[in-house]
Amino acid sequence: SDLVLRDVPVDRANDSACEASEVRIRYRQERQRAVLSNIDLEHNTATITFDSTQLGMAPGQSAVFYRGETCIGGGILGA
Repeated sequence: SDLVLRDVPVDRANDSACEASEVRIRYRQERQRAVLSNIDLEHNTATITFDSTQLGMAPGQSAVFYRGETCIGGGILGA
């Protein structure tokens, strides 16, 4: 499923983020496989596409991107 992120920091929205392999929406949630795409540096937005359906997400929640144990960025789920 695809979601639009807002407030993606410009310094973190780079080509390496496009390869994000895992995303966490909730603090205790296991990381989910996903890809970040359509990065718009002018508007600080991007699209996240999960490999599997995600339930219980709401606008305003944070999405944090990881590659291995390294946090490579994040954003806020849009409406």
